[in-house]
Amino acid sequence: MTVRVRTYSEKSGPDAGRLASQVGHLAALLDGEMPPGVADDLTAAKIDLLPGAGEVQPRCSCPDWAEPCKHSAAVCYLVADSLDADPFSCS
Repeated sequence: MTVRVRTYSEKSGPDAGRLASQVGHLAALLDGEMPPGVADDLTAAKIDLLPGAGEVQPRCSCPDWAEPCKHSAAVCYLVADSLDADPFSCS
């Protein structure tokens, strides 16, 4: 079972590094809050905070015909729960 999603890196562009280095944004995010200007700053930098439709790609080798199968759906729910609890713990 695998789940593929887009990741961010140094190559995401200089704007990603600039946004990440803003102490006010980082402190609020670490405290579990979304500062009011973050969404606007990300949009201006053309950075999507969340994956869009079709960007999460679960794959399972089970013979189930459903898309996603119950295994893929369960893993996606667990990843979502983990991200909700602590978005910095997932890598």
